[in-house]
Amino acid sequence: MAKEKNFYKDLGLNVNIIENSHNISVLKKVLNDKNTYGIMDSALFYWALEGKKIELLMPILDKSPIALIRTNSRV
Repeated sequence: MAKEKNFYKDLGLNVNIIENSHNISVLKKVLNDKNTYGIMDSALFYWALEGKKIELLMPILDKSPIALIRTNSRV
């Protein structure tokens, strides 16, 4: 809805929203700089413990394990 109402465009952001699919690895796309941000579930903690260079940016919902992530290699 925010994209359709041009909220991102009004802020100068070029946002592409890609529907979740079992064929797409959000983590790989973020780590390979194909995507700047991604949304993942609690598997994020597993990959962080495995040493993946990811950064938790914010919880999406207080009662959900879904989180917005990005790679920390850009820092």
